[in-house]
Amino acid sequence: MGKIIILEETTRYPLTLMGQRAGVCWGGNIQDKDKNYKRGLDCLESGHGRVLEYVNVEMVMEGYSARVIREWYTHIGGAPTRLQASTRYINYNDFDYIVPQSVKNHKEAEMRYEKCISEIKDCTRYLLEECQIPREDIAMLLPLGMQTKIVDKRNLRNRSEERR
Repeated sequence: MGKIIILEETTRYPLTLMGQRAGVCWGGNIQDKDKNYKRGLDCLESGHGRVLEYVNVEMVMEGYSARVIREWYTHIGGAPTRLQASTRYINYNDFDYIVPQSVKNHKEAEMRYEKCISEIKDCTRYLLEECQIPREDIAMLLPLGMQTKIVDKRNLRNRSEERR
């Protein structure tokens, strides 16, 4: 299993910080740490999630597969909102994939590339149908060049810099 290291830049007292930031806007006493803590807790309990944006979490994640990190990226809240086709629900018998132009330009390379993809498809089918291996484990074999679909939502608050 992977390892997570929480970096020192991570906010040490998140509820207190959220309460302090909210207190500025509410005209509250922001010098009192206990009041800030209670205010921050009240923000969470009453659904004032905007103050969550002030909490900083920085970490190093290592020892995870690229697939796990891809799933982690698709579950980050905030901006932008997006969904990606799940590798657990693909058709293992016939998934689409990308063949780079440099591979297409080289006949022997293209032949080996296609053979490799064919072997991955055969292996995933075998593991699923004959061995009853869970789909989330079989998906570890899928190539990064597999085609996917996404749903992407942006709003004016999280627009890109070049649109400004």
